[in-house]
Amino acid sequence: MVKQGMRTPVPLAFTLKQMVESVMLGGGVWTTFVLAITHKFTPWIIAAISGSVVVCSITAIAELFEFVIKILFGFLFSLTRIY
Repeated sequence: MVKQGMRTPVPLAFTLKQMVESVMLGGGVWTTFVLAITHKFTPWIIAAISGSVVVCSITAIAELFEFVIKILFGFLFSLTRIY
């Protein structure tokens, strides 16, 4: 059910989920490209490329999360300082 006036956290949550999930499970460019390169490379090379992209994506998301947490806690601690 949607609250009156579309005041619900669902669209934001779905948007965030899509941004994270589409990087991992994706579609689009890689799905189209992999069909073309399957004839030139072995499945192991394609699996290695896919795996490295997933690892890089997870690393980038973890680094971004760590950066945001540092900024958030730095801001919160700056509010609690007594001068």
